[in-house]
Amino acid sequence: MTDRSLIAPFLASIFALLVALPALGAPPASEARRVADPITHENLAIYFIKGRSETGPVPLTLDEALEKGGVKVHETQQVSELEIENTGEEAVLVHAGDIVKGGQQDRVLTVTILVPPKSGRVPISSYCVERGRWSARGNEEVATFASSKTFMPSLEGKRAMRIAQKTEVAAASAPVVTGSVDEQSASLPVQTLDADRLNNRGNTLPHAGQPVAPDAQGEVWRNVARMQSALGANLDSEVAAAASPTSLQLALENEKLAKAQAAYVDALKPRGESEGEVIGLVIAVNGELKSADIYPSNALFRKFWTKHLNAAATEAIARRDDTKAAEPAKADVEAFLKDAETGKKHEQALNDALSLEVTDGEKTEAFASRMKGGALLHMNLLKK
Repeated sequence: MTDRSLIAPFLASIFALLVALPALGAPPASEARRVADPITHENLAIYFIKGRSETGPVPLTLDEALEKGGVKVHETQQVSELEIENTGEEAVLVHAGDIVKGGQQDRVLTVTILVPPKSGRVPISSYCVERGRWSARGNEEVATFASSKTFMPSLEGKRAMRIAQKTEVAAASAPVVTGSVDEQSASLPVQTLDADRLNNRGNTLPHAGQPVAPDAQGEVWRNVARMQSALGANLDSEVAAAASPTSLQLALENEKLAKAQAAYVDALKPRGESEGEVIGLVIAVNGELKSADIYPSNALFRKFWTKHLNAAATEAIARRDDTKAAEPAKADVEAFLKDAETGKKHEQALNDALSLEVTDGEKTEAFASRMKGGALLHMNLLKK
């Protein structure tokens, strides 16, 4: 995750203009946020986070912009980087965990950024969520991606796609490791370059002087396989698609999975659409806290509510067993959120207008995309 892999430096002046958007103002004070009683279905519990909601224009989601034809997601021939081009008249919020379908391999995007109108091509870091394919799939376009309707659906998958970010943000204030890739690998034993990563076409190795990233791509692949296996076992049906058995996106489109998701969605979706003070949510499965997402406004939360709910339902289905787990206590949820505020913080200034803040708590890690001056774009919290 270099500066370029997140956003082109020459766009800094354009992004600076977007900081003034009212919907992306200063984040609500943590003490003003409060956790609501859970809404539940089966083994899934969702706790809404309520607080002051900013007003003003709300950017399009990536999927909305793709449907309107105002955005193109370009293949770059590199697994770890794509390019997003906003040709429309509205800003577009690209969300960490967005899965884009098509190209030479389906990818998951790993950081939340705001892409301004008439942006030109903006690089963004990514990982492959479809192992092996490196050509057109059926009638799909190979040079671009057609849709982004799903999020990375599990805590383990979300943590895997954040591995390199944690390493690189922390390394931004640490001495740079120099020498060859082999020398760097030897000096950093917890960071590996396995055969899967080296043999994956289109991937690139770091240059000398850059820290060697952990095997994040390999871990993403392993989590895709685990998710497919768990879903297949609990649905008593194979979810891998014949068109590409390794594709997470195609597995998430499985008809039997969609029917199982519908029971969760029908039970819980109306609540997220009716409560006006909601600015985020915390997800618990089988009584265990998993993750949280916080936004600057209720309007922005609502844009992503259905995708969050579908992803949470998928995780609940994959982890479902015969026991109905108790809901975590609200005090535990509050402690989960507080832990992410009090941990050790590292911040990487990506340019004059955008930064990624990583907070390492005792039991929680948080990733916050912030605009110049600290305005919150999106915060994602993950249980360790």
